[in-house]
Amino acid sequence: MSTVPPETSWCWKTIPLPDAFHEAVSTLEICLPETLQALPDEERWLIEEADLNRRPQQRLADELGITLTAFKSRLLRARKHLKKTMTELCPVEVDDASSVCCHKKMD
Repeated sequence: MSTVPPETSWCWKTIPLPDAFHEAVSTLEICLPETLQALPDEERWLIEEADLNRRPQQRLADELGITLTAFKSRLLRARKHLKKTMTELCPVEVDDASSVCCHKKMD
């Protein structure tokens, strides 16, 4: 079973956040691994390797035996599915540009 590498948490710890954001970031740090586990194996692998582990996309495309263009298309579809799943499973909202923007305060 794959998990989000611990080094992915560094980004929130190095950027000073207003106090109001800490709850949102903590919630999303918990929700992201759960959301990734809800994705199909291939989509989860694409996101983990390309985005979380920062492996070169060309190398990943070569491993899969596909073109870089095909790899980028698959990764984009996986990211869109992740966003859709995250808005269903996590307390987040999307803005007018369809970007995950906000944390929904849980009652």
